[in-house]
Amino acid sequence: MSRSTLVVAALVLVLGGFQTLTAQVPNPPSGTRVRVTAPDVSPKPLVGVVNSVSGDTIRLRTRGDVMISVPWSQVTHLESSRGRKRPMWSKTAPLWLTASVGGVGALVGYAASSDDDFFGRGFGAAIAGGLGGALGLLVGTGLAIGVRQDRWIPVVDASRDSRVIGTPSLYVSPGSRGPILGIRATF
Repeated sequence: MSRSTLVVAALVLVLGGFQTLTAQVPNPPSGTRVRVTAPDVSPKPLVGVVNSVSGDTIRLRTRGDVMISVPWSQVTHLESSRGRKRPMWSKTAPLWLTASVGGVGALVGYAASSDDDFFGRGFGAAIAGGLGGALGLLVGTGLAIGVRQDRWIPVVDASRDSRVIGTPSLYVSPGSRGPILGIRATF
């Protein structure tokens, strides 16, 4: 095959494929956890599980099994959850909360005790620091177990030219030795 035939075939593929790619609205599969921003429907982003998707509406099941239908024309952002993870501050909360609350407790215990007491200031600092450290450990463990955050991946952004973010597009541009075929992708 000659080079010009390949260039023409690639150009037809690029122009024909690009038009169909930009016209498509992604359909998240049923059961996917999504965050939908539709200011006319709700002032806050709606977080829920996709129940069904039709040509003009996405139906979400939110907390308490409440079903919400959102027209695609109202959707400005659609993000898909890629799982829930514990943030680093939550993972390390038992360590830093134990140390910080224990240290504050020791300072308060030292300041609240006097040298005239039977055990002295050091004992008061140790008792208050130990109690503060135990409280910090308890609260920190609760935070480490209970705090999880979603990792959101953008799927639809109506403020951009293309409705689908991350969909690569091909392009042809003139070059010094002939047409250049390339790929454009957002990250």
